[in-house]
Amino acid sequence: MLKGIFQKTPVPFIEKMLDVAGLKQRVISGNVANVMTPGYQRRDVDFAASLKEMDQASRLTALREDLRHMPFSGQKGADGLVNTLNEAVDLETEMAASAENQILYHTAANLIGRQFRGLHTAIRGRN
Repeated sequence: MLKGIFQKTPVPFIEKMLDVAGLKQRVISGNVANVMTPGYQRRDVDFAASLKEMDQASRLTALREDLRHMPFSGQKGADGLVNTLNEAVDLETEMAASAENQILYHTAANLIGRQFRGLHTAIRGRN
């Protein structure tokens, strides 16, 4: 029942935004950790493309004919969202990307917080 309530709100999309921002931050951290590694190639996550791909992946459905069957999640792994670029790591570029990503993550966290506060108000009333 709760899943149906959340599907009618922006919560699933905002959740995907948080997931992509978290993945991007892990990739940026890996780039920074390997800034002095010879031959290391910079990795990146295209936020918009990854969000679109995750949204399309979440629309996959399957028919579960028997309760003994394993449920189908329809989620892709994060491996397909990370791109390896043919360039060396530049620390300033990574720090700028990290700052931009933090803003995106913070915005998404605020948006999901507002959604839950709105649901809380609807359930409890304005008192």
